[in-house]
Amino acid sequence: MLKKRNAEGMTMNVIVLAIISFLVLVLLIGILSGRVKIFTGAVEESQSCSQICQIKDYSSGAPEQKTGYELLAGAKDSNGKQCYCKT
Repeated sequence: MLKKRNAEGMTMNVIVLAIISFLVLVLLIGILSGRVKIFTGAVEESQSCSQICQIKDYSSGAPEQKTGYELLAGAKDSNGKQCYCKT
């Protein structure tokens, strides 16, 4: 007679599905708990406007408009304030 292999195939499929589900669960827990850094993109660093302006080859920077300072578009310090750089 012919052997039926449906039972073996189903058991292997269930094991593979369980392993994949477990890995997805571990990844979701890691992402939601903030422990997995590869999903955050980069490590955030605290930077002041002065540091940001010096990186862009300006002499100094400030988080508010002052005489002799110009707006550095898109540059914000760690507090979210817009940076102005001295030329």
